[in-house]
Amino acid sequence: MAWIELHQGMPGHRKTRRVKSILEIDTPTAVGHMCLLWLWALDNAEDGSIGGMLNQEIADVCEYKGDADTFVEALVEAGYLIKTEDDLVLHDWADYCGRLMDKREQNRHRQQRYRENHKGEQHRKKADPAPPPPPPEIPQPEPAPAPEVHDPELAKAMTFYMNRVNPTPSPTSLEELKGFIADMGADVCIAAMEYAIDEHKAGWSYIRGTLRAYRKRGIRNMDDLRRAQEEYERSKQKQEGTHNASNRRGPGGYASAKGGAPGTDPLKGFHTE
Repeated sequence: MAWIELHQGMPGHRKTRRVKSILEIDTPTAVGHMCLLWLWALDNAEDGSIGGMLNQEIADVCEYKGDADTFVEALVEAGYLIKTEDDLVLHDWADYCGRLMDKREQNRHRQQRYRENHKGEQHRKKADPAPPPPPPEIPQPEPAPAPEVHDPELAKAMTFYMNRVNPTPSPTSLEELKGFIADMGADVCIAAMEYAIDEHKAGWSYIRGTLRAYRKRGIRNMDDLRRAQEEYERSKQKQEGTHNASNRRGPGGYASAKGGAPGTDPLKGFHTE
């Protein structure tokens, strides 16, 4: 039986709150619409692409009774759907349902092998009246590959990823992570994963974006990461100080009573591409 991952933080997530605000619906209704869309996609959009559907068809799948265009635009604005020039895809679909898709592909191969073996047995039975041997045992799905222990850096980062982020990652995410480990080392990759966990965005797409941002900044080890963060933080604080000083000066050259706007995380844009 097919299934989807449903995180406990979804009802209060910013995406759900945005959908509720735009469509003026309650939390159970917003969560229900998305669950219906994901369950439908398991059998009808295995790659997460729904760009070939009309907005009304998407609304019908989700059992939304209002304006279909407004509904789809709300999902795009909230981030549940990603709109490109020629497609409309479910956000992070490969990370959340990649394991199910891999399992289905394995089942297809097993069934194909069984049909081929069974067909061969039927031919042998017609040629030889002797009873055929029992059908071969159907192998169980193979678990996700374990880290390559002969490489300490690779094993360290892979173990963290599988223990803290995704116990059964897709082969694609593992290959991409290996490339980042080769470029920047295990400690930098683990730091990026820890940041994603703290931000409650521990999906491979977000971690990959963070590591790409590090790579563009020329980061190759933890010393590079610390220096880059310090430089970025000083730059942001200097910009905010200049902005706040301008805002504090009221009419006639006197400082206003309110002062500057509340401070923000100076590293907010450091971890993104």
